[in-house]
Amino acid sequence: MKRQKAKFYHDRHAKQLSELEIGQEVRIQPLRKNQTWKEATSVGKLPDRSYVVKSGNEVFRRNRQFLRPAAEPSTTEKQSTKADSPEPEVTHKEKPKVPKSPSKPASPKQGSLEETVATETQVPFSAS
Repeated sequence: MKRQKAKFYHDRHAKQLSELEIGQEVRIQPLRKNQTWKEATSVGKLPDRSYVVKSGNEVFRRNRQFLRPAAEPSTTEKQSTKADSPEPEVTHKEKPKVPKSPSKPASPKQGSLEETVATETQVPFSAS
């Protein structure tokens, strides 16, 4: 009963991760913080959400939660695809210049409060 209740509360916020394909480019989360994620390739799938991944000459076994699919192909693949299919380069035009609004002073002039209010409202003071 207690395990079922714990499972119920855990599963409310748990996210099912998609499976990785063999040969898919992935990134491996570093073991320590403030390190970069390593580039790797998925080599095989093991039971219990684990994968065998190869990074350089090293082979790792990692749980799926520590692997992320690569958003872009690695730099070596980018270079090979650019050499294979020449595409025209896109030149970006400059952004249109937006006309500036009339400039206002950043801070009001130093003076008395009455002078500041009078200059902002453009109404002369009259003593009655």
